[in-house]
Amino acid sequence: MRHSFTKGARKTLQLSGLAMLLLGLHSAPLLAKGGEHDHSDHEMHQGHEGHEGHDMHKGHEGHDMHEGHEGHEGHQGHGDHQSDGGADPHAAHKAMLNKKASKASSIKLNLSDAELLNRDGETVRLKTDVMAERIVVVDFVYTTCTTVCPVLSVILRKVQDSMADRMGKEVVMVSISVDPTRDTPAKLKDYAAKHSAGDNWYWLTGNKFKVDEVLLQMGAYTPSYEDHPAMVLVGDMKTGEWSRFYGFPDPKDIVAKIDHYSAARSTAVAGQ
Repeated sequence: MRHSFTKGARKTLQLSGLAMLLLGLHSAPLLAKGGEHDHSDHEMHQGHEGHEGHDMHKGHEGHDMHEGHEGHEGHQGHGDHQSDGGADPHAAHKAMLNKKASKASSIKLNLSDAELLNRDGETVRLKTDVMAERIVVVDFVYTTCTTVCPVLSVILRKVQDSMADRMGKEVVMVSISVDPTRDTPAKLKDYAAKHSAGDNWYWLTGNKFKVDEVLLQMGAYTPSYEDHPAMVLVGDMKTGEWSRFYGFPDPKDIVAKIDHYSAARSTAVAGQ
């Protein structure tokens, strides 16, 4: 009985080995093909070194859905990830597009006079050279953004156009990159040109540590730049008063807030 069992077991093992061999022969082409796919997928992400902690490759699903937005050149080929079935990293941003902007809320900021780079590659100090003692409108963008950034830039362009006679004298606008490692001054300059940004609409990038420090001070920092909140800040550098709009405010509401700070200045002067 024992001998019979051993003989049967050996026969089973022999058949199993043959089945495994046949399965391996039939699967080899598929495995080779799969290996080639993985290699090409890795090639798509070359050149992204330097974005430590940003989890940049967390999928770019849906980027091909936003054709027609300006400044999307950096995401060619990312539509290939849509078939992976992973979560869309821009889902929160897309949801913001359908939400009404919040009313402006008063906030306190403690800004440093950080050294950053403007779109011409020149070193400028945030408070001394850029903001000075003027009323400031600030937003946060990155040049390869496909969702909130183009919308925010259009809003600020409308503010710029409606205040042409006050820009530079009393009012300046500032767009700060949330992806300073990739957003070089040249890329910011190209992006700014697409939105008809004038000289008094500053575009800032620079050393990642310094930029992140400013973003933290303004409440705009996120570990992954793709998750940055849609917001616009309006502040008076003379009084230190600041307001924050979450979402996509009507340009008229931003202008109204600028006028509010301007009127407060006039009242303060008249009372002296």
